[in-house]
Amino acid sequence: MRNTRLVALLLCAAAVGSPARAAQYEASSTTQFLWYPDFLSGTASGTDRDQRDVAQYLRLDGAFGEKDAIRVHAYGRVVGQFMSSVESRPELLDNVIGRLYYLNVDWRDALPGHLDLRAGRTSINMSATAAIVDGADLRFRNLGLEGLGVALAGGRRVWLDNRSEVGAAKASVWGASLFYDTFWRTHAEVGYAREYGADALAREILAADLSTAPHQMVGLYGRVKYDMVSSRYAEALAGLTLSPVQALTLRAEYFESAPSFDKESFYRYFSVTRYGQASLAAEWQVLAMLRLDGRYAREAFGGGETANLWGAGAALRPSDTWYLKASYEHRDGYAGRLGGLRFDGGYRLGPAMVMAGADYDDFRRDGARDGTAKRYWGSLSWDFNRNLGVLGRAELDQNFQFDKSYQGYLALVAHL
Repeated sequence: MRNTRLVALLLCAAAVGSPARAAQYEASSTTQFLWYPDFLSGTASGTDRDQRDVAQYLRLDGAFGEKDAIRVHAYGRVVGQFMSSVESRPELLDNVIGRLYYLNVDWRDALPGHLDLRAGRTSINMSATAAIVDGADLRFRNLGLEGLGVALAGGRRVWLDNRSEVGAAKASVWGASLFYDTFWRTHAEVGYAREYGADALAREILAADLSTAPHQMVGLYGRVKYDMVSSRYAEALAGLTLSPVQALTLRAEYFESAPSFDKESFYRYFSVTRYGQASLAAEWQVLAMLRLDGRYAREAFGGGETANLWGAGAALRPSDTWYLKASYEHRDGYAGRLGGLRFDGGYRLGPAMVMAGADYDDFRRDGARDGTAKRYWGSLSWDFNRNLGVLGRAELDQNFQFDKSYQGYLALVAHL
């Protein structure tokens, strides 16, 4: 497979060591043994869904040139499967599956003061689109006016699921934006993006983005996207942050969206319901060791259907050796009710770190199922030295699908 070969090249690059001209070089390797139930696949018997995998992850970072202006970033994995699963997708039938998350060159000030360039497998994030591509991202700055710039980005669209790369081979995304960074830490941007499927236009988006901080205590931000294929607004966001004192942050936000479909999609001709959410949130650093947070959201689903979402949490860290966290969430209204609790904590003793947690959800789905879902987990890590350590985690899940489901992993982590 192509991805397997790409990740193999990445592993070979680590084996031969850092490039001769690299001013800085960092590499880390994680070898994992994983066991888990795979509900998306089956086995020859049709009943045993347990999987056993060995995964090799590798991350590389290098810096070159004057002032380390050229940087290389790479991250990938190879997974070997012990179990022979029954798959509907032929590419997953191989016992060895590779995935390349990213592999790119990032050149800051390629034209001093005017151009930043990133190329390879990379992520692009513009007002009109966000995607992983095999392509390039060019950002031109200070074009005749301080803070004025143009961004151009695009390439072959990369989709990654839980195991491998998916999507059409000819899918691509292209975007451009005009931005201006000025006083009051203000960023204004307008952008345009086109997405293609198998050589045909799939989506076309216009967008505008604005963020500003007229005072150190006040921040404003907003974004709007217009779907040119469906001729309707696809997304709108407006928010306000306040910090009346250094330890307290308040946030008010309104978000609205409508589903977007590809140009050739049958669903594009249907009338869709818009989703809206108005929310308030607060985070308070009560003491150096204690942080509290709370939030409320009012959801609107169209047709007069609404729901309320409440949440609260606390994080206690008296020292560098241990911490405790707890959170609660409650939802009622349209489609059912949900109440959930989450606890986790950790304690460090010399080279060892012990962590454990529990989640509990009680749910009532209108016209569907009722029940509870529970998850209990624990982990132990041990650092032999600054460059080598081991990590193990085990988890037990219980919900409406099964009474007991176990999963976990053992990992060897090395900084090369």
